[in-house]
Amino acid sequence: MRIRSEQIIFFLIISIIPLSAVVYVSYEHSQEAMRNSLNANLLEATENTGRAIDNWMDTRVDDIRIISAIAENSENEKFMKYLRSFQNEHEGVYEEFFIIDLAGNIILSTLNSPRNAVEGLFLMKCLRGDCSFPTYPCQVSQVCQK
Repeated sequence: MRIRSEQIIFFLIISIIPLSAVVYVSYEHSQEAMRNSLNANLLEATENTGRAIDNWMDTRVDDIRIISAIAENSENEKFMKYLRSFQNEHEGVYEEFFIIDLAGNIILSTLNSPRNAVEGLFLMKCLRGDCSFPTYPCQVSQVCQK
């Protein structure tokens, strides 16, 4: 009986140790493959989102160019009608359209707001020629901070 139990123990040692090693190596390999796949998918999704944002911004710049061209060649009332229809067509995208003079006074506004537009820091910078948008560094594993 002693030989039989030694054989069983020997068999278990011979089979369990290599099997455990194979399971461990397989687990590590699978974990790395999954991590690489997730990172690749996340990178692709981030790039797609970036392209979508770039396309959206390019469309808004085109909107501004079109509106500016129309503003130069039309009367105030006709232009206001166009702006309101454009604003309704793009509901939720534009809050207000206004035209300002170099002093920052609003000449024409879809909201009829009598304020001075230069009160906003962004417009003061634009009047000086710096119309860049702020960017905030962000990594995928972090929450973006302003």
